[in-house]
Amino acid sequence: MMNFAADRKRFLAVSAVLLLIALAAIALLGVRRDLPYQDGFVLTYTYQGELDSRPFQEAVETVVGRRVTVQAKTDWAAGLSSYEVSFPGDVALTTQEQMGLTATLASTFPDNEIALDSALVLKAAVGWDFWLKCLLCMGVAAAVTVLFFSLRFPSIGGWQAGILTVAAFAHNLLLAAGGYALFRIPFGGQFFAVALVILFFTLYSAAGLFGHIRDNRRLLGKKVSPAELVNQSIVQYLPRLLTVLACAAMMLAALSVMALLGQADAILSFTFPLLVGILSCGYGAICLAGPLWAGWQGEKNSEKQG
Repeated sequence: MMNFAADRKRFLAVSAVLLLIALAAIALLGVRRDLPYQDGFVLTYTYQGELDSRPFQEAVETVVGRRVTVQAKTDWAAGLSSYEVSFPGDVALTTQEQMGLTATLASTFPDNEIALDSALVLKAAVGWDFWLKCLLCMGVAAAVTVLFFSLRFPSIGGWQAGILTVAAFAHNLLLAAGGYALFRIPFGGQFFAVALVILFFTLYSAAGLFGHIRDNRRLLGKKVSPAELVNQSIVQYLPRLLTVLACAAMMLAALSVMALLGQADAILSFTFPLLVGILSCGYGAICLAGPLWAGWQGEKNSEKQG
């Protein structure tokens, strides 16, 4: 039987490496904010037939000399396909620049009948107060989590389990945020939907594990060490947890592949970071929260004996 409690330092080292990669991606690459969260300029081009987004984006960037974001749109009622070209920042193209870009695109893709449909100047609809409120909500969720675990598992040091669960949630959330930065996924309101789902799976994973620890403490008594208690509880709980997480991960992986093939960026920006977060939820509960709880309890028992 694998000794999870004894390997907690190794697990911490793996998490430290993953978190450093995530933080480095956020710091060095930055996070691309979605359009409602930044100023910008958007051109919409309609086209006929089949037109891949990558060469279209490359042609636009060659003309304008800056990075742009291209998102596919389809008007099923009118039978029209279009691309939205987003220019982050407060610098819009002049009318002559728009005409020059349109002419270049039309000559580059002559079979697609490309035409400029609209040009919009956008102002950020969401300011810093929105982000502060979201952080406040996260703080309230963390406090409620600690309170819940304190009341639910008082016999095994519930408040400690709650703190470790919150730490596991922060770990999972940072890895998901690193996925946004590393894979250049636009960061917007969908991130908080991702955060809520990750919070649910973190609570599910941790509460199930600490429930087994509490029940085994009742059955085996206090003669069994916290490390043995955690190892036995993990062995009992792991198959069920892996089944649940594997089902969710396979569904999200399938949706991510379909969104990638169909160029559905809005779906991919939700499913892929969530996939990263859910995979880390099992690791956070089994390899971090449980073993760290055993170490915490072991140190507390040593202090009492000393």
